[in-house]
Parts: sequence; C-alpha cells; structure tokens
Amino acid sequence: MALTGFKNLAQKTLNQTKGLTSSLFGAELDKLTILKEQPGKRWQMVFPENKPMPLFNPNEIQITKTTQWRHETLKNRDRGDTKFIGGDPATLTLDLFFDTYEGLPESISGGGSSPLKRVASGAATAASSLTGVYGLSAPNAVDVREYTNKIFELTLIDSDLKRPPVCELWWGAFNLIFKGYLGQLTQRFTMFTPNGMPVRAALNCTFHQFIPEEDEEREKPSSLARDDDPIHVVRRGETLSSIAGQEYNDPSFWREIAKANGINNPRHLTPGQVLTIPVLNLT
Repeated sequence: MALTGFKNLAQKTLNQTKGLTSSLFGAELDKLTILKEQPGKRWQMVFPENKPMPLFNPNEIQITKTTQWRHETLKNRDRGDTKFIGGDPATLTLDLFFDTYEGLPESISGGGSSPLKRVASGAATAASSLTGVYGLSAPNAVDVREYTNKIFELTLIDSDLKRPPVCELWWGAFNLIFKGYLGQLTQRFTMFTPNGMPVRAALNCTFHQFIPEEDEEREKPSSLARDDDPIHVVRRGETLSSIAGQEYNDPSFWREIAKANGINNPRHLTPGQVLTIPVLNLT
C-alpha cells in the first residue's frame, strides 16, 4: 500500500513538472532533429517525426574552430614573421540524453542540470529504487538501446556511401546547427530495470565539420562566379556597392546587380527589397 502511494506521488510530481514546463515555455519544446545522408544527395531523419522520441534536448552545445599559423624567427627582429597556413574543420560537441522509463515527460529540456529535470529524475529514480527492492518492473519501459543504436549506427560504414554518413543537426530557431560526421561517440547507460535492461543513457557526441569539395570551391572568397541565382534581401543602410562586396568580394560589381534588377538609381534601395544576384561568368 505504501509503495503504491509513493508511486502515485512520484507520477503526480512528474505530471506537475510537465505542466510547469508547458506553462513556462507556452508549448511543447522543439526537438533536436538529426538528419543523415542518403545516396543521391537525399537526407533521412534518424528519428521519424511520427514516433514518440525519448530524447531530451541538449542543455549545452559547444562548437570549436581552430586555425593554423606558422611563426618564423627572423634575425634582428623582435617579433619575427607570422603567416596564415589554413583552417581546421570545426567540431561540435554535445550530450544526448535518452530516457525510456515509464512516466518521464518527453518535453523537458536538458539532460540533468535543470531544476525541472532534477525534480522529475529524482522522483522517477526513487520510485525505480523501490520497484527494484520489491522485484517489480516498469510495465511500459523499453530498452533504451532501441534509440541509442540509431546514433551508434552513424559511426558505421554505409554500404551505399562506402563510408559513415554525413549528418545535419537542426533545432528550432537555431535552424541548422552543424553539418559533419560523427567522429567520436561515448555511451553511458545509467539506469536499469531489475532484469538488467538499460532504460536511461547519456551519449557524448563529437561531430567534425564536413564540406564537400564542390561546396568548398563555391565558398572560396576568390570565386566570383555563382552556379545559381540567389536573392538578397536589402537591409537598412546597405548600398549596391556593399551588397556586391558581400556577394562577390568586389564592390565594383554593383552595376551587374543594378542591371539584373532594372535599377536606374543605385541610391534608391528600400529595406526589405528583394534583389536577384546574377551569375558572373568570369572564365
């Protein structure tokens, strides 16, 4: 009887926590979305939208970028000479938290550091400890590896691609967070049912930036040619010269933009105006 009462209290605490989360944020939180590369330049969601997902949003995202410089000591000079060599691919590090134990709300953000998550986690852990003592198990709990294995598979060679897939990470207003391959994965299983089935896991993931060679050539600052007709939305204070500087790295090409958009007076630009940026074939 006491055990039943405690479990009811734990469940009530979890439900109240979920309600408090919704009242704070106004709605269910956007979920982190991971896309994996498919043959033919297609992308597939690692976790389909139409299925329940016990993945908590990360509470921290770390992106690191390094550059390489070469320093040469010169005779009779205090500082020597420093030359830029090149940049290294950026890396993204984040922790993914999965929980498939019965009753945990799906919409709580973070993986253990927020007060709301600690309240929910503490109640569930206490209830799970009692079920372990009395030989009970959560009837709706599923093996968390059903979900963590999908992340692990991102490190394996795809039979069609002949290498592990490149991934894209998207999240709500953050939009596209990162594009790269999963270079390192550490899995920690931190909660189990009495029969040893893992129901909670923390995955530490490190993604390395990946830019296809054709995209890298297109993004080089020295490349003025475009292979499509992008648009540019005019912002307050911009001029055709400044826009040409952004798009072509050369303000003198402002006339090309003016001609493509039928602009007679380059001084008359309106914030919000949509301009077509023409292709420059300089070869």
